[in-house]
Amino acid sequence: TLKGMVVSNGLDANMSAQAKELLDALTLIGTASNGFMWDSSYATEQVNAVSQDLLTLKVVRKLHGLLAVRQNEAEPVSQEAKRRLAFFVNSLFMEMPNAPKVEDMRSFTVVTPFYSEDVIYTKGDLERENTDGVTVLLYLQTLFKQDWENFIERLKITEPGQIWSPKFLMETRMWASLRAQTLARTVQGMMYYEAALRLLSRLEKVDPSVAEDLIKEKYSYVVAAQVYGKMKKNQDNKAEDIDYLLKKYPNLRVAYIDESRGRDGRSQFYSVLIKATQDGEPGEDGSGIQKIYSVRLPGNPVLGEGKPENQNHAMIFTRGEYVQAIDMNQDGFFEEALKHR
Repeated sequence: TLKGMVVSNGLDANMSAQAKELLDALTLIGTASNGFMWDSSYATEQVNAVSQDLLTLKVVRKLHGLLAVRQNEAEPVSQEAKRRLAFFVNSLFMEMPNAPKVEDMRSFTVVTPFYSEDVIYTKGDLERENTDGVTVLLYLQTLFKQDWENFIERLKITEPGQIWSPKFLMETRMWASLRAQTLARTVQGMMYYEAALRLLSRLEKVDPSVAEDLIKEKYSYVVAAQVYGKMKKNQDNKAEDIDYLLKKYPNLRVAYIDESRGRDGRSQFYSVLIKATQDGEPGEDGSGIQKIYSVRLPGNPVLGEGKPENQNHAMIFTRGEYVQAIDMNQDGFFEEALKHR
């Protein structure tokens, strides 16, 4: 059968040298009196050996998937996924300089100013109705219909009310928040840089024991959340949501302005940098968040416009050779992060 395929595709007279070589090899195998094709005990031994090799099984499964799946089944259904894939593939044909290795690339820090915008939509936010009686969640479900169906299938949700259960509540809140102008969306997009560097380090066979330290050295992300301290004192849900993001992304850092009264009764201002504790430790206040640095300032850092002053006070916590300022309503994609170095 294989010889017939080679002959029919090569059309005999126009057969290439490679096709002739393959045809000769198949003829040799078919006429051999011993070997894999004829010695059943040898063949069984080799097949058993292959079946025990995990890498071979992984390759065979992948090959079976590539050969058995039809093209329309392999293509993503989402129009947004198709758009992103098409843009990424087309961009690879641009003239680009050779990318340095991860260990040789320039380090950079991303800074995002945040004041009091939405961090993660709450259940109340999602159930709030507009003047037409349409809730925020229903609007997003309609706008991202295929994404919502994928979400329900992935979590194996069978009843509509299950999305508000403790098991799925945060998943539902995050699904909606990642499709709106929230801090959670921006943080996820910027942390794709870290995920991209982790993949590139693995492809470059960087020693796993030093890969994470290398990634921290090359990339850092600071959210300048100016009023986080006030939110924390007022037990604002947004502070809890920021804490959730810090725990979700251990290398994320948040800088805020802390105000306290000195012995003379005057206000004292500090630039504070925080992160999530390691291994689930409770931290100073039991929230799993700890202070890294607290730098006293000569006075109130907000003298002019709030946004640039918010960024300025966080600059002392940046470590990269380059600093990229990203607004809170911006997003990022993993495939584009691969090209950032």
